[in-house]
Formats: sequence, structure tokens, C-alpha cells
Amino acid sequence: MVRLGFIVALIALIGVLLSGLAAYRVHDQELAIDGIALARAIDVHASLVQDRLTERELLARVASGLFRTPSMVKANMLQPLRSAIYAFKTDFVFAAWIARLRPNELAAAEAELKANGFTNPTIRDFDDQALDLKALDKPINVLMDVEPRNPETLSIPGRAFDRHSVVGPMLARAMASGKPVASDPVPLLRLNGPVGVVLAAPVFPEGASEPAGFITFSYELSALMLTNDDSSLFAVALKDPRDSNDEFTANEQGFVTSRAVRQDGPMPSMVRTVTFGGRDWSLD
Repeated sequence: MVRLGFIVALIALIGVLLSGLAAYRVHDQELAIDGIALARAIDVHASLVQDRLTERELLARVASGLFRTPSMVKANMLQPLRSAIYAFKTDFVFAAWIARLRPNELAAAEAELKANGFTNPTIRDFDDQALDLKALDKPINVLMDVEPRNPETLSIPGRAFDRHSVVGPMLARAMASGKPVASDPVPLLRLNGPVGVVLAAPVFPEGASEPAGFITFSYELSALMLTNDDSSLFAVALKDPRDSNDEFTANEQGFVTSRAVRQDGPMPSMVRTVTFGGRDWSLD
């Protein structure tokens, strides 16, 4: 009788162990399936972001190719492009024509800006400080036209961006490479404006070795790479691979903030790389 009870108990124990093992395997399989589904969702998200970035870069290339022999001192260079760029994509904050002006063209450029009704037609520095135009001995990059034209953008034309800490190096890289180049993240329109990136495409007149200027498109970072909403399965942070100390995040309202990366903080679940304007960006 004791032996029979022992055998029954042993069989029951083996059954429990087998049931536990089967439950563990099912649970492990469910975790693996969830992990695969999450990885697929992240890949789809990164692919959609990359498609979006590629479209915007293509727009810049097409827009720069529509220029033929631009007159650099004109302040309505975007006029022939307005219908074309709006037909393609309309989510840029503003588009601009930045001309490379020689010192002897600056007076004519100021007259053009004044004739086109811009708020401040004076050629000046990027921060609206006066420039000593007589001391200039080489071309400078002056914003000569902007789209859309509204009370906030009408004050921008006339600014020279060579000494701007973000836009200046971007224009130099675009001129050297001859291709569209993206800037570092920068506030748009004003110091406390929405954080975005600027994409600059050099415009080369036929047969010229140096660009006559640049067409630029400014995009909000949240709409471009950091779209987060109620249906998102995860939060996304943007990081420049050249600088691993800071990252950008956007809340559900699209407000972007920069924060220092905590070295002891949690690691991102996955990292995907996207390319925009000749640069790699990390989506964490």
C-alpha cells in the first residue's frame, strides 16, 4: 500500500514537473513572439522615418535642379518654385533662398530686398547686428527670399549666415560636397522656436564650379523623426552618433526637448540608424 502511494506521488510529481516545463516553454515562446513583433514594429517605424527623410532630400535636389542661371541679387527666386514645392511636400516650416553675394553686389541686394517689401532690407549678421560691408573681401551667404511669407518670416531676409554656429558650417559642407547637407538640430525662426533641422542644397549655374547659392528647407524635428502619439508602441529618442552625450525626445504634443544621456540610465530596447543630408542619425 505504501509502495503504491509512493508510485502515485512520484507520477504526480513528474506530471507537475512536465506541466511546469510545458508552461515555461509556452511562456518563453510567447516572449519570443512578442520580441519579434516589437522588433518588426520598430523596423517598420524606422523604415517610415527613412522614407520620409528620403522624400525631403529628393525635394531639395529637385528644387535646386530647377534653377538654371540664377541672378543672385534677386529677392523673389522662389517664385517659380512655389507651386512645385507645395505640390510635392508642404510640411516644411519655411523654405529659403540663400545667395552667395560678392561685396560689390550687396547694395543692389539691399535695393531688391526693399523693393520686395521685407521688414528689414539691410544686409546684416544672422543675429541682426550690423555688418561692416566695406571690410568684406569675399562672398557672403545672405538669405534673399523665404516661403511662406508671413509676419514671422518677413524679418529673416537680409541676414548673412556665415558666422552662424550651425547654419554657417552646414553651408560650407554643402558647398564642398555639392550635395544636400543637413544641419545639427537648431531652434527655427527664433531663439525659443521649435527645434528642427535645416537641409541645404547647393545651386550650381550651368558650367559653374562654385554654387550661386543654396535652397534650404527647415523642418521641425518632431514631425520629421520623432513622431510620438497615442498609437505608438514605444518612445523614440534621436541621437547624433558623433555626440553620444545628448539626445532629443518629443512628447505627444510634438514638443522637443534635449537632455543629457544618463550613463547609468536604462539602455534603449533597440537602435536603428537613418540617413539624412549626408549624415547618420540614431533612433533609440
